[in-house]
Amino acid sequence: YQLRQQGLDLNTYMNYMNMDASGLKEQYKPAAQSRVKTQLVLEKIAEQEKIEANEEDVEKELEKTAKQYNQELEQLKSTLKDEQLTYVKDGIVVQKTIDFLIENAKAK
Repeated sequence: YQLRQQGLDLNTYMNYMNMDASGLKEQYKPAAQSRVKTQLVLEKIAEQEKIEANEEDVEKELEKTAKQYNQELEQLKSTLKDEQLTYVKDGIVVQKTIDFLIENAKAK
């Protein structure tokens, strides 16, 4: 996605960096593993603390997104697919979980 924003495709990038697909995977593997571990920890905390995204949370997030893209809220809602709505809800849960951790952090 980031490459496309810069006007490149994956093959062009790999040629430029003088690497193949396996080299690219190895380069990004540690960061990907770290992101997955972080996501799993946040999901477990959210589950144990019963942190959820309610309809009001979703509505606020969609309003913010609609405003960001100069769209009417109802227009945005009509274009969202179920998996996109799930992605929005998951993002809200992650942010609420991070907020929970910050609020409950103890300084050492």
